[in-house]
Amino acid sequence: MKKYIIAVILMLALLLSACSEESKRDALPFTAADQLYAVAWLGYGEMRDLEHYQELYLDSKEAPPLYFFSGAEYYLVIPRYADAEVQLYRNDLATMSSELLYTPDKGEAFILQCNVSDIFPDATVRITHNGQTVEFRPHISLKDGSLEIGDHGINISK
Repeated sequence: MKKYIIAVILMLALLLSACSEESKRDALPFTAADQLYAVAWLGYGEMRDLEHYQELYLDSKEAPPLYFFSGAEYYLVIPRYADAEVQLYRNDLATMSSELLYTPDKGEAFILQCNVSDIFPDATVRITHNGQTVEFRPHISLKDGSLEIGDHGINISK
């Protein structure tokens, strides 16, 4: 009888530890296997609604790191996978070249402040996971005001 009770207790402990490892990131509404990131527009000039996204999708109550490029547009970027590699590039309008500026921790969500110009997105985000590499340049469309984040991400803006 004691062995049975000990076995049940061990199984419950294993189940509880497995449940506690669930990440809020799992709540992101991805619909396709090739979607490697989620993006939320946090505002222009000042950030808004960061607490909302932290509550829904981030495991930490601490604000994600902020990578400042230029401008006053704020974006929250959440890689889909915790082991995804991320690189942040600054795009130069004069030379039409890109320069690697940051390599955040693997899979880490972050805030990007960028886009000094409405006509030229000055930041490129490159994400690699399991041999698949995708890039996007977060910006607001001049055509219709929508958030442009590329084909391999999802828009989680309110």
